[in-house]
Amino acid sequence: MSSATPSNPNAASQAVYATADQAINGGSRNLAGGLNARQMELNRLWSYYACQRYTGRKVDWDGNENLEHIEHEVVAQGGVIPPGFYESGSTLPLKFRKPTAPYHLVRVIVNRFTGLLFGKNRAPKVRVIDDLVTDDWVRAFIEETRLWSKFILARTYGGSMGSVAMGFKFVKGKPVVEVHDPRWCFVSFADSESGVLRKFEKRYLYPKEMRDPNTGEWVTGNFWYRRVIDSTYDTVWPAVPVEDNEEPVWDEIASVQTEHGFGFVPVVWIENHDVQNTEDGWPDCEGIYDLSEAIDALHAQAFRGTLSNCDPSTVVCSDSESVASGVQKGSGSALWLERGASANYMEITGAGPTAAMSLASSFRDLALEVAQCVLDTNFSGPARTEAEVLKNYSAMIEMADQLREQYGVGLYRLLNLVLRAARKLEEPVRSEEGGNVRLISRTIDLPPRVEPDDDGVGVKLIPRALGKGSIVNVTWPPYGEPSLSDVSSATAAAAQAKASGLVDHETAIKFVAPFYQIEDVGKVKAAIDAETRKERAMVMQQIQSQSGFGSNVEQP
Repeated sequence: MSSATPSNPNAASQAVYATADQAINGGSRNLAGGLNARQMELNRLWSYYACQRYTGRKVDWDGNENLEHIEHEVVAQGGVIPPGFYESGSTLPLKFRKPTAPYHLVRVIVNRFTGLLFGKNRAPKVRVIDDLVTDDWVRAFIEETRLWSKFILARTYGGSMGSVAMGFKFVKGKPVVEVHDPRWCFVSFADSESGVLRKFEKRYLYPKEMRDPNTGEWVTGNFWYRRVIDSTYDTVWPAVPVEDNEEPVWDEIASVQTEHGFGFVPVVWIENHDVQNTEDGWPDCEGIYDLSEAIDALHAQAFRGTLSNCDPSTVVCSDSESVASGVQKGSGSALWLERGASANYMEITGAGPTAAMSLASSFRDLALEVAQCVLDTNFSGPARTEAEVLKNYSAMIEMADQLREQYGVGLYRLLNLVLRAARKLEEPVRSEEGGNVRLISRTIDLPPRVEPDDDGVGVKLIPRALGKGSIVNVTWPPYGEPSLSDVSSATAAAAQAKASGLVDHETAIKFVAPFYQIEDVGKVKAAIDAETRKERAMVMQQIQSQSGFGSNVEQP
């Protein structure tokens, strides 16, 4: 296994960061004692999103011992239930059992808000407004690092757990953006108001298969991964064996240290919702976790009641005991009754499961209301205007606006650090090789810009250059796409206002710009004015040719 984030923190040893948040400030040797309180809470929140909330429960909803998928198939194919399995947990209260077919509402809500922020045509537009060269470089950086896919992952972590760390590095000149799982991150702020970090640490345990040197068999060992980034160095301990359930003495263990030389920590810490006096913000589903579990329990109970009563019971009304004891159902069987006796089926009315599903639906509506999340529903028929969409989704849009502010600031800080780091790398450095002293300039490897060549037949590749711009502007697109009716109405209104003299040409263009995805209003206005002058000149030429006045007619 590589140094990637472990998906199951309980799969490794119990030796995990007992006081790792203290070690980042002092580096003291800590005894292992499991996840600290903060990590346990973040791991609990992540389990809701990762659909692992009930994975560790020993008893399923029917009161039987819970089997994993592979174990379930072994029992199903063998046709034998292990001794002690059946009804092994029938006395355990329902709230401690594993529900059947849970709904996982938390995952639905988090993904919904992530789609609103970084889904298709929803990602923000980034511009460096004080320099076109730098603006082109930043666009290339975003494309090369696949930045929006990284932000989708970051939003997933932040939305489900309340915070996330994003950093960057340059590997042989190529930029790489990293997203760090907050469960394994410990941050120390130099300035908590501006979000500037003094030190960033990432540390966790992970299992790794290896051969036993004595027997040659494959065994699973537990290893530490640790990474510390400060203003000068990026230090990694990639695979340190866990010994005696104690944290290693890190200063005595070999590490891989890289001098980035930026003069700052190339990591930004983003809170999903800003909460004072803590490094972790609120997740999307704060306040609805109990509702989520109640919904799962109701679904499980409705399923259990329905499934248990799908096979109707036979009811025989007779004084004869032999008739009742010898009942055989099926089209090939006959039921002999004494005179005056009767037999029928007692079938489920469905009142109980129906009530359970109705209550679950009410809880779902309450949970969505608390989270301010509206799922895709056409409230007003097949066609909806943009105004109708905004009205129906107003609560969710208000929440999405807050999230845009949080992640927009994170994006702004990240790109500013990237520009500072890139300019630092391009500064000439002193190199002494073979007794010769020379200055070496480093470059960032970005894909070239493609433009048509001078003859207009082929293309030419122009290297990206880092300009002197520093004013990064982040703008978010509208939440909904305007319908053709919206576009037509807006265009007609702007044209009428312009024709009536109520607004000038530029104001009319600004009004319709969002509908036609116009970014530079001045450029469009100049193009329209130039086209208008050309059309007027053509009209005047036609008038001149028809009247025979020649070129003495004054041009407009």
